[in-house]
Amino acid sequence: MLATYLFQIEFHLKSCQNLIKDSTRNDIPHREFVEKTRSFVFELKTILDSLDTTCHEQIEKMNAQFSNVEFVCRKSNDAISRDPGPMQPVLNDYPKNLSLVAQKTTCKFVSKWFNEYPMLEYSESSHRTFCFACRLFHKGPGSEKADLAWIKTGLQSWSKMKGKGKGKGKKGKLEQHFTSSSHMASMYRLSVFKNKHLNVEHLIDANHRLACQKEESIFQINKKIIETFFDCTLFLTKQGLAFRRDPQEHGNFIQLINLLRRHNPLLNSWFNDNKFKSHHVTYTSARSQDEFIEQIGTYLIRLIVSTIIRYVDNDLNIYERVIALKELPTKTGQAICDFILTILHDYQISTDWLVGQCYDNAPNMSGCRRGVQNCMKIALKRDIIHVPCGGHSANLGVKHGCECSTEYIRFFNLIEEIYNFLTSSINHYHTFRTQINSSTSAVTVKNLSITRYRIDDKVNTNEKITPDDRKTKEQSINLQKAILSFEFNLLLNFLNQVTRQTQTLTEHLQKKSLDLVTASHLLFNTNKVLMEWRNDDLFLQNLIKKCDDQALRNGVDIENEFARHHHQRPRSVKIDSNSKTGIHLNRIEYYVKLMREILDYLVVSLSEYYKLIEEKLQHFCNIFPGRVNQLTLDNAKKICEIVPGILSPELLYSELQLLKNDIDSCTEMTELINKIKIIRHGYPNTTRIYQFLLALPITVATNEHCFSKLKLIKNKLRSTLMPDKWNG
Repeated sequence: MLATYLFQIEFHLKSCQNLIKDSTRNDIPHREFVEKTRSFVFELKTILDSLDTTCHEQIEKMNAQFSNVEFVCRKSNDAISRDPGPMQPVLNDYPKNLSLVAQKTTCKFVSKWFNEYPMLEYSESSHRTFCFACRLFHKGPGSEKADLAWIKTGLQSWSKMKGKGKGKGKKGKLEQHFTSSSHMASMYRLSVFKNKHLNVEHLIDANHRLACQKEESIFQINKKIIETFFDCTLFLTKQGLAFRRDPQEHGNFIQLINLLRRHNPLLNSWFNDNKFKSHHVTYTSARSQDEFIEQIGTYLIRLIVSTIIRYVDNDLNIYERVIALKELPTKTGQAICDFILTILHDYQISTDWLVGQCYDNAPNMSGCRRGVQNCMKIALKRDIIHVPCGGHSANLGVKHGCECSTEYIRFFNLIEEIYNFLTSSINHYHTFRTQINSSTSAVTVKNLSITRYRIDDKVNTNEKITPDDRKTKEQSINLQKAILSFEFNLLLNFLNQVTRQTQTLTEHLQKKSLDLVTASHLLFNTNKVLMEWRNDDLFLQNLIKKCDDQALRNGVDIENEFARHHHQRPRSVKIDSNSKTGIHLNRIEYYVKLMREILDYLVVSLSEYYKLIEEKLQHFCNIFPGRVNQLTLDNAKKICEIVPGILSPELLYSELQLLKNDIDSCTEMTELINKIKIIRHGYPNTTRIYQFLLALPITVATNEHCFSKLKLIKNKLRSTLMPDKWNG
């Protein structure tokens, strides 16, 4: 870390050299030179302050570690030696070689040899002698003629160690070895090893640390440059200026950076020094500009929360207002709860009339323990009805339902491939647009989330496209085969009907005027339709028959396709000893089962959400049309505990008894609300109940719509800067 700051200081010294050159120039005003110098001093001072702080912290840390060091006295009889030297035990008497005793020559090891030859070693276990340097460092240049006896086996010829009795001038084994070239080479390698500065490990470690320090320094400098680019992006977005024009170098983004380069030596040096840019990357291309805009948009969506209040006036009119669009300090449930309460306090909105809350299904929002909805109850010390977002719950049910089988996953992957193929080439897209413009149901091809085009138009487009190369031709042929397949057409027609039903539900759940009671009826009716489809074998079989006829017209061998893709292999005997008794589905049964899988998932998910809504309305169920005759005084008391502003349950019960016939005459909640609007002055408690029900939120779709405006802004910022805008 310290070296990183030092590298930054070294880099800033280049700016100092430029300032020295500027001091001798007459074309630079003195005030400008002083401002540049002051800016240089400020940046250098920032780095020096950070360096000083880091040094102080590390010194304090080292002092704290040193104070905790415990010094241990080593015992004298410790057999472990920490000195990496030769083993030279001095014994009172060394073992004798009996065969040499009879010859009356030197028959044992002599300890004084240790003084004459410091690298000599003696092994007490094998009673042999070795060379310490050669045993450890015998591998390397100069050791080609090394004697392995001194390295591995050891010597025990004590009579030949000094060379006596072997003729005049004959050297002993000790002198021969310790003066040999192989021993000298081993000694050199030992000396290199003892020199820590020349140790290979230390050299590699030092080079590695130096490389890491340089890399960290470059990273810090690049980080400042990227921050500058983001500042340029924010400036252009705030001013509503386009980023690019033709030619590219005349665009506002690049020209703004060039302007900053004239007054920012660090930025200018970064552009001129190639070591800061791998493969000459400048981050000024159109793609990089789009990424800067995308990152800012993603950051805003991730860290900015919109607070929307839903309220009902005395005339029972529903309103939703965005009161805040601010940055979140953190995304924990407690922090978001405090954030919302602070906003309400700043706008002087009392929390006494806070009767409901609605969030998406994220754990930090709707979690039963640490979610915002539970934190809000704890903060206000009372129960507040929480309704998970209806639109979000319905969409999640559809999304997860489409992932219940590999067949559906392959289907949507193919849809994505079709979109990519049509938009990958101007020629492909132009041919497709020409085809759909001549169709009676002409729509524009969209991405996977909003794909809406007829499959016949896609097939006709594929036939008219002239492939650019062999790879494109093969891709076109494969896509056409997949599109004409029976399974693709069946899932396309089936999912078309299912998603039409769920889309209608989602669109109604996202309406601002929707109330919780009507939402419950919508969920019940949608679930009822899906359940009828699920149990109607004739409906599913007719859908298969319709696709059979279409596949035959396209020349598709239906049975062969099914056998190729869904061949049922017999189970192993180890798994099922009676595999022949297993159920084997034919083609019709298989696809009926496949369609029921997604219907079952949708029915279960919508049923769970319907039960949740009914649970929220359980104490209000007897004030709706068709059930008001079952209302009791206990029901009125429970409603008074939930709805603020109603003090007398008896008075509420009396009002509802008087309105019993009027309530029963209505068939929908909207009709009932319109009738209550007319008579609201005479029945204030009843009006308060229905006002409470209308105020309960059912969706956060308005929240999502606020964020969708960011996409419009982003697209506008990407627009090309036309010449006439310079005159604006």
